[in-house]
Amino acid sequence: MGSARGWVIGTSLVLLLIAGILQAVLASGPSDERLIREALRESLLASREGRPGGVVELLSDQLEFNNELVANKRQIAQFVRDSRPDVSVSEKSLEVRGENALMVANVTVRLATPLGINLDRTFDDVQLLFRKEPGTRLLILPDSKWRLYRVVAPNANVSEL
Repeated sequence: MGSARGWVIGTSLVLLLIAGILQAVLASGPSDERLIREALRESLLASREGRPGGVVELLSDQLEFNNELVANKRQIAQFVRDSRPDVSVSEKSLEVRGENALMVANVTVRLATPLGINLDRTFDDVQLLFRKEPGTRLLILPDSKWRLYRVVAPNANVSEL
């Protein structure tokens, strides 16, 4: 009976130690600024290649463009697959404040849709607003992900895009 109890206590201590090490390793990861830039870079590359998964992963479910809700992720995925938009972001600034971040950038959009619509336009001083949203890492560890939830582009409207 005593050896079974010792085994349970020993196993529990080992599991706690492993959990603590995992948490320390995950907590000492890259900076928020780096995470945002990397996620954006991956998303822009996926867009050019017509891979919607890499694009919609960056987007919040409640994405707004100039205070209007944008199409759902399924529609965005179809658009990326069909049009392969080439979007370039020239960052001017990035400021992280807790769970929110603001990037100001010039954004160039180039695309040719199957319907014959061509666009090649640069939008200056676009505000890209990100926030940390809940998620998991390694399927079980609680974590959060930076997601784009609002885009404010002066002198642009949804119908232009």
